[in-house]
Amino acid sequence: MRDFKSEQEVLQYYEETKHRVVIFEGTVYDVDSYISQHPGGQEFLVNYLGKVIDEPFEEHGHTNSARLIFRDLDKVGYIFGETQHQGSDLSKANIKGLDGLQLKSTIKIDYNRGLYKQMLDANLSWDDYITFINEPKHLVNPIRDIKVFDNWFLELFTKTPWWGIPMAFGPIFYYHFSQVEADWLTFIAFILIGTISWQFTEYILHRFLFHSEDYWLPNHPLVLAHHFILHGIHHAYPMDRYRLVMPIAPGYFIYFFVTAPYKLLMSDYYYHPQICGLLIGYVAYDLIHYFLHHSSPKDGYFKSLKTYHMQHHYKNGQLGFGVSMKFWDYVFFTQID
Repeated sequence: MRDFKSEQEVLQYYEETKHRVVIFEGTVYDVDSYISQHPGGQEFLVNYLGKVIDEPFEEHGHTNSARLIFRDLDKVGYIFGETQHQGSDLSKANIKGLDGLQLKSTIKIDYNRGLYKQMLDANLSWDDYITFINEPKHLVNPIRDIKVFDNWFLELFTKTPWWGIPMAFGPIFYYHFSQVEADWLTFIAFILIGTISWQFTEYILHRFLFHSEDYWLPNHPLVLAHHFILHGIHHAYPMDRYRLVMPIAPGYFIYFFVTAPYKLLMSDYYYHPQICGLLIGYVAYDLIHYFLHHSSPKDGYFKSLKTYHMQHHYKNGQLGFGVSMKFWDYVFFTQID
C-alpha cells in the first residue's frame, strides 16, 4: 500500500507501470480484474485510468450494487491528504470472501455447502430473500463456482456450459427440420414467425415467471428457495459461468411446454417450420445471454444490448426483460431509459 501526493502522481504511476488503476473516494483501486466485466463496456473505464472517477460514477446513476464492486478490488494506495480510510468499508479486508456478510442481506452463506439447503434452512422472510437476490455477489470473480446441491448427482444438473445448449437442442431441431414438408417460401416465413414467437415468449417468461417475485410469487420459504434455483441465483451471482444459460433439463421442460399448444393448433405442415424457428430463437437467446455477460463488445447493437442487460442486473431488475432484443420492452412499456 502506498501514498500518492496527487492525482497527477497516480496518472504517472499508471503510465509508467501500465497497472490499470482508478481513484475513487480518495482510494486508488486496481481495476484490471474488473475492467472487461464493466456493464457499460471496458472503454468507459479505459478513458479514466489513472484518474478520479467520483464524478462520472455519480453522473451515470450507479446504484449501491455498483458501489459494492469496490469491495472486491485490490487497493493500491491512497491519495495523500485525503481521509485515508474513507474507502476502507469497501475493501476486501472487511469482506470474508464473496459471502455477503457485510451486504444489506442478513443471510450468512457457507460456500462449502450447497446453497439450496441453506436457503431452505434459513427460513427466509420476504424482505431477506429479495434483498439477497438483488445484491450481486459475483461481479469481479466470474470463475469462482458456487455450489447449489450437496449431492454431486443433483449438482451435475445445475451446471451448463454455453456450448451445451446447441448440443442439446441441435438434434431436436434436426428432427423437426427433417419432418418439414412445406415449400421453401412457407418454411422461411414460419422460421421467422417462430423466431419472433420465441422472443415474445422469452419476454413473458422472464417477466412473469423468472421475476414472479414482482407479481404473484407466494411468500413461503419453500417457494422462495425454489425461485432462487429458478432465477434468483442468476441475479445474486450474475457472472457464474455454469449457471448462466438455462440448464438442459428445465430447458427440455420449457420446450415441451411451449411447443404443446402449437402441436394442438397447427397441422404438421406448419408446425415443424414453426418449431424450427422457435428453437433457433431459443438457442440464440441463451447464447446471446452468455455473450452479454462474458464479452465486451466495443460498439454496435451488441454493445447497446449488453449495457441494457447489465442495467437490468445492476440498476433496475423490475424493467428491461428483453434479453435477445429490446422490442417487447418498448411494446409493454418496461424499457430501461
